[in-house]
Amino acid sequence: MKKLYPKEWMKWHPYKETDEVDHYYTGVANKIYKILHDSYIDEGDDFLVDMAFMLTAWFEDVISETHVWETFTGECERRYGSRLPFYKLDGEYYPDEINREDVMFLIWHYMQTDFGGERVINPENPALASAARQIFDMLCDEFEEAPQNERMQEFYGKQTFGPEDFFAYRNKLMWFHLNCYFNLINTYRLSDDMDMLCRESGDDEERIKMISHSLVVNYSFQSRLNLLSLTSAEWLALILKNNGNENGPWDNIEACGDNIYKCVRQDEDFIYAESLCGEKKEYAIKKDSIDLLMLKAFVSGETMFRTMLVKYGGAYWQNGLMQIKDDKDTDEWNTDINELEHTLTHDNQKAVFEDFMKASGGKFFVFVKSREEMKDFLCNKMKYEANPNMILPYVGKDGAMLMASPLTGLHIQMRHVNCICSPDNPFYDKKAAKEKAFMFVVNPDMIPYDLYCVLWDKGMLPDAALKSLNGYKHGRSLLQDNAVFFSDYFYHKCREKDFTDPLLLKWL
Repeated sequence: MKKLYPKEWMKWHPYKETDEVDHYYTGVANKIYKILHDSYIDEGDDFLVDMAFMLTAWFEDVISETHVWETFTGECERRYGSRLPFYKLDGEYYPDEINREDVMFLIWHYMQTDFGGERVINPENPALASAARQIFDMLCDEFEEAPQNERMQEFYGKQTFGPEDFFAYRNKLMWFHLNCYFNLINTYRLSDDMDMLCRESGDDEERIKMISHSLVVNYSFQSRLNLLSLTSAEWLALILKNNGNENGPWDNIEACGDNIYKCVRQDEDFIYAESLCGEKKEYAIKKDSIDLLMLKAFVSGETMFRTMLVKYGGAYWQNGLMQIKDDKDTDEWNTDINELEHTLTHDNQKAVFEDFMKASGGKFFVFVKSREEMKDFLCNKMKYEANPNMILPYVGKDGAMLMASPLTGLHIQMRHVNCICSPDNPFYDKKAAKEKAFMFVVNPDMIPYDLYCVLWDKGMLPDAALKSLNGYKHGRSLLQDNAVFFSDYFYHKCREKDFTDPLLLKWL
């Protein structure tokens, strides 16, 4: 078993020099690592080291009253009605102290992060519970003597960022996104993306450095892999607020996705540009955020460029890479504009959705027994002209389900149709549903998120259950009671952001 050192602990902190507090918590990390190493948690040693440091950083957060964890449990209570999913919290759960259930949830979360969507870990796993109990007991012994980390208190404490301090704020956000114990999944995602980037770029170190930086700055504002499907910018704003910071420029951050713009005019401080895809809108972009060499190329009324923007402190800032149109690549840019327009407006998908709902008589789901039935619905009922080159999928003994969404258009469900409980579904098989229906809740590759929500809200997945040592009935209750948390966690979406289309809600 290896020994953990303070220099490794520093990876998870926004400063470089160690002090006595860091040495103390490195000692705690070694104790946690030993418990994990000796436990029945079957994970690689490098991952157990990460988990030990993450659990120690959580302990440090609670002791130092920096309110990262307390912000998370508060948001859980707001969204789900309980400070934590899965576990029944009694009167002995204290939000501002350490709790055994906190340790259990964090171990589950870190293990699930390592597995991704390949496997769903039961949050009541006995090995998990045993390790959590030992770690909690050890931390209880440490609780009274554990020192507060004043440097972490300062990091999350009173902020002095003004509306012009976008880059200073972004540096803090990037650290939080990648290095806070709360966000281990972001570290793994960047590592995977960097491996792919290096394979594609070969020895082009300058390109790798440029693209990797762009990935981090854009993920920090837009990625929703975090807990509760919030961005790191949203989490940091909540945490800063819980540390006494009100109404800062970091509140209500607006991260604009990839788009193409045309420079309309400019003045001393701003480039005024109109978006060419999606909602047509003018943006006042701070010149200070644009590379000086690129800025010299801007011509009012002519220059087109592609980038991502962030609204901070009432102004828009260019974020990440920027590409300026070369007249030689006009055809390529026109193609990009058409593709982005299609992606951002969803006009075609909305038209398909309305046609589908009319053809189905207002039903979201149509079950078919054969390829012929599928073709009949699409061509005769929806009045779609058959493409002679279109090959519809073969429909097996478990049937198929047609459905539509204003966001994704027509969707053909071929997998586990027999798990869907509906009087219209002749393929429903209760035994199969008990085994496989849970996949609709935890596997985002199964079905579009908004259509999953319709399935769930209409009570068409009543058999969905996690496998449990306590039997099917208990496993069913565990999943059904926590279904919203599970879908938020695995789909990286949530109802308040991704289940709001007026066209969809009109039909419900």
